[in-house]
Amino acid sequence: MAPSKFAEKCPNREALMDFFNNKMQKYTPPMRYMTSAFGRDILSGKKKLLKKADVKWVEHLPSWPEFNTKRIWLSAKARADWNEIH
Repeated sequence: MAPSKFAEKCPNREALMDFFNNKMQKYTPPMRYMTSAFGRDILSGKKKLLKKADVKWVEHLPSWPEFNTKRIWLSAKARADWNEIH
């Protein structure tokens, strides 16, 4: 079945997320990122999902300054090759 036909049969994004999580055993992003365009990209092969077995879960991350998002962003932006990456 073509990806577009599968997407047409899928009633909503919750059902698509349930299909990937439970039937395919793939990790999906949170619901706010599971848009119809994202689902189409997955079904067409433009994007890929990780197997749940390959996901490394982190719980109770300590509040260290090294893990601060603002600090990581500033250090990434300060890299010499930032324009090549971005």
